[in-house]
Amino acid sequence: MGLAETPLTIARPNRSDPIDFRREILPVLQANCLPCHNKTTTKADLLLETPAEMLKGGETGPAIVAGNAAASLLLRLSSHAEKPRMPPRDNKVNAVDLTPEQLGLLARWIDEGAHEGERRTETVRWLDSAPPLRAIYSVAWSPDGEFVACGRGQRVFIYHRPTAQLVTELTQSGTESSNRPAHRDLVGALAFRPDGQQLASGGFREVKLWRRLETAFQRLRDPVGSMGATNSVRCADGTRLVRPGTNGIVELVDADEKRIAELHLDARAVEDLKVARLSLTAGKSEAAVIQKRLEATEKEDQQQTERLGKAREARVKADDLVEEKRRARDKAAGELELAEAALAALKSDATADEKKPLEQRVESAKKPVDDARRAFDEAARKQAVSEEEFRLAELAIQRSHAQVRRWKDAQAGVTQRVSEAEARVKEREKAAELPPAALAAISADAKWIATAQGERISVWSGLSGEPVETWDTPGPVQALGFGLGPTLQLRTDTGDYIRDLLPRWELQQIIGGEESPGPFVDRVGALAYSPNGRWLASGSGEPSRSGDVQWWDPPTGALVGALTNLHSDTVASLAFSPDSTVLSSGGADRMARLVDVVRGQPTRVLEGHTGHVLATAWKDDDTTLATAGADLVVKFWDSVTGEKRKQGTGFEREVTGLAFLSGDQWIACGSPRELRIINENGDRVRGLMGLTDSMHALAVTADGHWIAAGGEDGVLRIWDREIEAPKLVFETKLPELSTAVR
Repeated sequence: MGLAETPLTIARPNRSDPIDFRREILPVLQANCLPCHNKTTTKADLLLETPAEMLKGGETGPAIVAGNAAASLLLRLSSHAEKPRMPPRDNKVNAVDLTPEQLGLLARWIDEGAHEGERRTETVRWLDSAPPLRAIYSVAWSPDGEFVACGRGQRVFIYHRPTAQLVTELTQSGTESSNRPAHRDLVGALAFRPDGQQLASGGFREVKLWRRLETAFQRLRDPVGSMGATNSVRCADGTRLVRPGTNGIVELVDADEKRIAELHLDARAVEDLKVARLSLTAGKSEAAVIQKRLEATEKEDQQQTERLGKAREARVKADDLVEEKRRARDKAAGELELAEAALAALKSDATADEKKPLEQRVESAKKPVDDARRAFDEAARKQAVSEEEFRLAELAIQRSHAQVRRWKDAQAGVTQRVSEAEARVKEREKAAELPPAALAAISADAKWIATAQGERISVWSGLSGEPVETWDTPGPVQALGFGLGPTLQLRTDTGDYIRDLLPRWELQQIIGGEESPGPFVDRVGALAYSPNGRWLASGSGEPSRSGDVQWWDPPTGALVGALTNLHSDTVASLAFSPDSTVLSSGGADRMARLVDVVRGQPTRVLEGHTGHVLATAWKDDDTTLATAGADLVVKFWDSVTGEKRKQGTGFEREVTGLAFLSGDQWIACGSPRELRIINENGDRVRGLMGLTDSMHALAVTADGHWIAAGGEDGVLRIWDREIEAPKLVFETKLPELSTAVR
């Protein structure tokens, strides 16, 4: 280091109160120093985020000397009193020289002792009105695939997929009459609890829990009026007709009387049969994948067995050779000793002629000794190599045996599951073989169909004939129809009743928030429920400084466990393993990590990404994990060993969403033109089209059949995985600038 040519002016403040590090010093460092000296990017091993880190220093020693600004390297370099000047000219982070006033504050703070001061939560000054944000940054499916939620800007919308309609927009007060968005900031994460009764949404410093309110039959004081009492009805515009089919089963047909679907009595039984068949198909697909892996593992095990056999033979040969060369070496050494002894035994007055033959004998014995020693050393080296190869072969055979056992166990497990799924399908098939419905009704807008017989009523999608729900009624149904909005009316021998077809949602609890922001220092960027419903995990953190993972009790919102600074940068993605024991996290620090949530301990770090890890997802076998991110790559891992398998490349933009479908197929959004389905070799299988801009969020139903994605254009699109074009498209008008936010 040397003196700079023109040091900057240091204008010390004329004040008596102490300098506040967090309010006055830290913002200056964040703008001009921390981009290169933070936990993620630590140039010269120097961190400048806290006074303690400055006192510790980096490669050239402490950055500051408490109480002595003149001796502090940070001030000398920042003021250009010494080289290298900081920040450097033409730096890549656009850092600029500190002003005289900023240098004066820094000098005064150091002279005062470089105290960190009291930690205080920053008060956020919110805008008087919410801006008209439309980008979708979060999407989630209810477990049954019936409802899909999206975070559009700071607003949360819930849609009903079977009838293609908006259910509700969640609001800050939890009432539909309120016009205040669900969050004041962008909704960065959404997740449904596995039972579908709770939705979690994450924003700035808070997580909100929303409760689903189930509907019920409400008896009316006054009769409804006329209602249908037949099983043949048509909707208002004539596009849908419900009528008895040739087999007696009620059927849904279009305007051309082309059959769309059969409507049995029990929608629940039909849906259960569908789920059972999908489960059986998924089980058979998983069994086929496991069989291939078992065959590959058994082949590898056979190769390792052969390797161990060859290594054992080579070790025996090497041992025999070492023993042979040892004997040869010892024999040659013995010959030399005898020759040297004979020479030494000559009398001191022996003549040259008497010494010469013995000296020649000694010289002749030396070369065999040297040769024998070299041969022995070479044999010993080969013996060491053979010993190491044998050791490695033993380790390899242990690993291959373990892998064979693992996949055999997996095969036994999936065989059992397939057998159980086959039994469920047979059981559901019998349950679905019920008598035809006696009554039917269709809503005026053709979105809903109801069928009834006796004390049971089923609701169906009027668009596709898909089963929605089955309810037991207060009495034998005599007539039924639809009221205004999504409501069902029916008449029984006990009176007339009405029931809402779509549930309402209310705000249940706020974790954190402006009044109590302690749990979260910044945005909540990831949420995930464990499949067993026991935990709700949240991921947050302060950019470039921390990445925190916490898990909560869903019914109460109580904190169960936390890992502060699990990542050194913001947590961007979370996912639970199918057995609910392991939580995977991805962060802006380019790392993916695994956490044992039962013990609350990190277990493994998955390194290899060169950009933010924006998505992480599990396969249903509990051992295959996929991660993706800003480096335009999807990586597949063995979560048990941490071994990286294959990877998918060729994405045009950051891979912001990732999900498992079935078999060995996954879906990722990393292109403005398609959602890409890939296999575990990383190969593109095909694409789902219909995009107009970058996608930020992706979600897949539990059965892998329905896919939802949203992005910059604010449009929520729904795909049937077998069809290239979107099946449904949900748009919304932007809120007016006058929308109140308090």
